Amino acid sequence: MTVGERKDMIRRVEQRIYEHELTKAEQSLELMSPARVAGKLDVSLSTLGKLDIDKIDVLGNGKVIRYRASVVDAYLNDQTINA
Repeated sequence: MTVGERKDMIRRVEQRIYEHELTKAEQSLELMSPARVAGKLDVSLSTLGKLDIDKIDVLGNGKVIRYRASVVDAYLNDQTINA
């Protein structure tokens, strides 16, 4: 393998790592509506409101609520019982 081929291979690997990290960052910033979160957790909207999951009040007036996908996933993982 030549030096040029090695450099090219390193660039490709670095690009894949960058893309993977970017994907993880995008996922952590994804916002979900209450209806989507309730569906994912298989609970009603009223039950969702009672759960201890951090939410974002988008407009600051309580009318537009969103949840970070990463927070919902973490809550779901914490609630899962390993048998």
